This record gives sequence, structure tokens and C-alpha cells, in this order.
Amino acid sequence: TSVAGFQTASPIVAQQLRSARCSVHRNNALAGGRSPLAGAMGLAATIAGGEADFRADIKSARELLVTASVTKSENQEAVCDALESMEQNMRKLCKEDASEADALLKNLNGQWRLIFTTGTMETQKKWGRKVSYFPLKATQSFDTKTMEITNGIFVGDLAVMKFFGDFEFNLKSRKLEFDFDAIALFG
Repeated sequence: TSVAGFQTASPIVAQQLRSARCSVHRNNALAGGRSPLAGAMGLAATIAGGEADFRADIKSARELLVTASVTKSENQEAVCDALESMEQNMRKLCKEDASEADALLKNLNGQWRLIFTTGTMETQKKWGRKVSYFPLKATQSFDTKTMEITNGIFVGDLAVMKFFGDFEFNLKSRKLEFDFDAIALFG
């Protein structure tokens, strides 16, 4: 249930870490670029006993999280609630339509930027639900053809530190795991 990711406009399960939940947002999403949720945004799932349209809840949560990533002034409880709603509704949608996990992986491809973190559910219970906006430019790039990942921390446009490695994405659980095996400093 912990999520993390990097970019600027649309939250998604971009990476699963033990200690952090983060909002993600694609650098060009505000200019009309595709987000990792783009494949899920227009679909409704069929559930035994009736139709459930997860699209409206996903869209509503996404809109709040996009606004929070830009303004950095949204109500912290609302941001945490939107992340939780997004996770739950995407889980339901992917359960009903397995092809949504393929769409998540496809849309993960590209560069993402860390905007804020909320901590794990355990941390939130202990210290309260709050949003911490990341003060530096931190990016995460995924190449879904080679299954390679690069994390970078920047001061302005200067890459201070970059980590390189491989990642795996479990389509069934939509869990992203990665290991870094190389590092570069100042370049």
C-alpha cells in the first residue's frame, strides 16, 4: 500500500517503497501529456451486481493531486485522502480489468519528478497525516523496454547524484521493485 514516484502532474503507483508514499506527476502533463493513469481514466469496470464507474473518483483525486503538486498549498488531509482514494480505486479497476496493469507499465515509461511525500500509513498514524514537499529537483526515469531505472538529484540543472539500475514490474500486484548498482556524482 505504500507508493512512491517522481514527476509533476498525476499521482500513481510509480514505485513501491517500504517507507514513503509520494505523489508523481509527469513533466508535461499540465501541457496535455499522458500520465500513468491515462489508460485508466476513461474506463469503467463491471462488478457483479452492477456497474461501478471508478473513473469519476480517479479523476477527482487526480485533479486535487495535480493542483497540490502545482500550488503546494492544498489541505494536507485532502491530499492524503486523494492519494488513498486513487490507490483504492486503481486497485479495484485493475482487479476488474487486468489490461489496466499493462497500461500502468506502458505509461510509466519516461521521466518523473518527485513533488511531495506523505510517509507510510504507519508513519501517518504515528506522526499525523501531512505532506512534505521535496525541496530539490529529484527525478526518476523508467525505460520499460530495457527495464532500466535512473534516479537523479539536481541543484538547478546540475545533476549532483545519479543512481542506475534495473527494475521489475509485477503486472498482477502492480508492484514496482528496483535495485541500483551504479552511481555517478556531478554529472
